[in-house]
Amino acid sequence: MSVEIREASEADVRALAALRWQWHAERHEPVGNGFADFERGFARWWTEKGTRFRVVLASDGAEVVGMGFLALVNRVPSPGDLDRDHGDIQSMYVAPQHRGMGLGAELLRTLIGLATEAGCSRVEVHSGRRAVSFYEKAGFEHFPQLMNHHLAD
Repeated sequence: MSVEIREASEADVRALAALRWQWHAERHEPVGNGFADFERGFARWWTEKGTRFRVVLASDGAEVVGMGFLALVNRVPSPGDLDRDHGDIQSMYVAPQHRGMGLGAELLRTLIGLATEAGCSRVEVHSGRRAVSFYEKAGFEHFPQLMNHHLAD
């Protein structure tokens, strides 16, 4: 197996949509009118909002087998800290047949490197329960002051 980690491009949108669909199918009941509708919506999202993200993927030959998204978030300047941007890691996923080989860790290292390159002062992740120890091993810490207010489901 020769897996390559690289930044995604517009040419990868369909493969990323398929992985996102697979990620969701592992955890939830199917929604909407199927993959074709989701793929169109994902492509529209990529065009309209994807520029706010850095996206990396893992490919095994022509097959995309993993992905991760880094949202670049601007924060209001503070005296003495005018550039307070941070990164938010989202939708990390490795296909089941490629798990346990270090691809998730490599995707995460790449995203953290991109956050560093972008000048982010910190990187955060809102992890699912199963991945908490994965992020802790990578140096992420619990931050008790982070709070969420859910506006809608």
